[in-house]
Amino acid sequence: MSDDGQQRTSPLDTMRHSSAHVMAKAVQRLYPGSKPAIGPPIEDGFYYDFDVAGHQLSADDLPA
Repeated sequence: MSDDGQQRTSPLDTMRHSSAHVMAKAVQRLYPGSKPAIGPPIEDGFYYDFDVAGHQLSADDLPA
């Protein structure tokens, strides 16, 4: 919180938020019809939940 009571976003939070959107778009391209649900930045990174009809995503689906 800043002195004026406004919540401030750090550059790292902004990068994590943007990275989550990039990852969501990549998953949508790999799995057409997939739907991103929630994907907030968190203390040590970010995550996204997806609805990928007929498929359970795992780490093997998204190699580094």
